[in-house]
Amino acid sequence: RGRLVLARGFGMSDLSQGLAISPTSVFHVASVSKQFTAMSLVLLAQAGKLSLDDEVRRYLPDFPAYDRPITIRQFLSHTSGVRDQWNLLMTAGWRLGDDLITEQDVVEIVNRQRTLNFTPGSSWNYSNTGFTLAGAIVRRVTGQSLRAFADSAIFRPLGMRQTHFHDDNLMIVPARTRGYTRRAGEWKETVPNYSTVGATSLFTTVVDLARWQQQLDSGMFRSEEWLN
Repeated sequence: RGRLVLARGFGMSDLSQGLAISPTSVFHVASVSKQFTAMSLVLLAQAGKLSLDDEVRRYLPDFPAYDRPITIRQFLSHTSGVRDQWNLLMTAGWRLGDDLITEQDVVEIVNRQRTLNFTPGSSWNYSNTGFTLAGAIVRRVTGQSLRAFADSAIFRPLGMRQTHFHDDNLMIVPARTRGYTRRAGEWKETVPNYSTVGATSLFTTVVDLARWQQQLDSGMFRSEEWLN
């Protein structure tokens, strides 16, 4: 009936401190972030601030002018043909996990691309780039960062008190979990080194995500059109 009845943690949150994972441990949830970026654009569309079928160059004038225009909807549905930012950065010699990556780094490398993987709308290919640039569109339309807009329009109204877009890699986050991988028989720390949001970098808890799911299940949107 819309109430959280059970929440448990499993495993370790911070090996150096000996801290176990709890339901209020804060995770970097990677591409789970994308739905909140998309929701931010949907809310702006509902408010009449933009249309999901607007050409992206209307808001990103430095974005390359390709043979066919690309729309916001194509960014959000992975049908834009724009090459993936991580592949581009690695091809250019960036070391993911070691080099700090910002939104501007993504914008600069994407804006140098003169061709697409395919004609917009003709195919599908997973692309983080569209969601990073979608976050930039939120800022252009509202004058707020994606972090600030999502906080005021989604997270605070829904009571998601431990959720934010992590756009400052140096920010200290209480209860933050650390990432680990096993190498040569030892656990090694692997912490994302991003100050870019939209495609990734949402920090949240399982309790906050349960609250979000409850809102979707209870009819947060009156029309199914906005969920497709």
